[in-house]
Amino acid sequence: MVFAVIGRHLRADSMTAPDIVRTAMPFLMGVVTAWLFLAPYRNKVPVLARGLAVAAGAIIVGLLVRMAFGEDTPWSFVWVATVALTVLLLGWRLIAWGIVVMARRIRENATEGPPA
Repeated sequence: MVFAVIGRHLRADSMTAPDIVRTAMPFLMGVVTAWLFLAPYRNKVPVLARGLAVAAGAIIVGLLVRMAFGEDTPWSFVWVATVALTVLLLGWRLIAWGIVVMARRIRENATEGPPA
C-alpha cells in the first residue's frame, strides 16, 4: 500500500481509496501468494530469506497481473517497482534483525559479568 500511495502521489494521480487499492492489488496478490507458498516452511526458512521470497512474489506476480490486465508496464516501472518493493519488504526485516542481534549481544555481555 505504501508503494502505491507514494507512486500515485509522485505521479499526481488520484489519491482516492479505490484508486490506491486498484494500484496496490496486483502486488498485494503477489505478497499473499508468496505467504501461502512459504506457510509450510515458516519456521524452516530464515527471516531474511522469507522476506526476499515475499519481495520476489510481490514483484513477479504483481507485474504479471498488471500485464495480464493491460496495465502499462514499461521497463522503468519494472525497475522502480523492483527496487521500491525490495526496500519496503526487506528493510523492516533488516532493521528488526539488527535489533535482535544487538539485544542478544547486550544480554550475553550482561550475563558474563565484569572481567576478572
